[in-house]
Amino acid sequence: MARNTFIVYTVSLVALLIFFISVAIWGSSQPGFKWKVAKPNGPFWQIAMFLFMYSGIVSDVAFIRTAVVLANLFITAWVIFGVASWPNIWFSVLAEIHYDQLIWCFLCVFVNALPMFRQFKFDDSKKKFEVGKKYVEMAESVWREWWRRSGIPRTDFKTIVEAGEWMELSAGEVLEMKETPSSDSDSEGDNLEDGT
Repeated sequence: MARNTFIVYTVSLVALLIFFISVAIWGSSQPGFKWKVAKPNGPFWQIAMFLFMYSGIVSDVAFIRTAVVLANLFITAWVIFGVASWPNIWFSVLAEIHYDQLIWCFLCVFVNALPMFRQFKFDDSKKKFEVGKKYVEMAESVWREWWRRSGIPRTDFKTIVEAGEWMELSAGEVLEMKETPSSDSDSEGDNLEDGT
């Protein structure tokens, strides 16, 4: 599955690059067109691009969402305030309301900020894991790792960790698989043997 995803991702990126190059070639061949080098974009655009880049560097979902929300707000301000060049933040000639930019900004901010607001409002931090006194610290540690990697709220993790079972094994000890009722038990066994 991972290999197929990698192939689809790679092919999609290459196809998109070929499309952009084709548009550049087509546009360049228009009568009277000559490429010019523009001045660097204004500070709002630079901050937005930095935040988009930063969101790809960090692995903590809360920081990623915060960076994406801020970047969208800055890029929207840059577009509406006239696509100013460095070091300006306003260019009156092109300053105007862009409804499409406002709609996209709202949608991007909504899908990134809503889960965080929901989590902060319900104060997820007060949820306690009922896994036995011996395993609470380990459950906390696992949740923090899952939170950093996937953004899973404590409430959702609580449901998962409490449905599971803690086992302590020595190095080299075999972990026995429990059988679960399944309508397709043969194919499930094949998957377990293949390690998938």
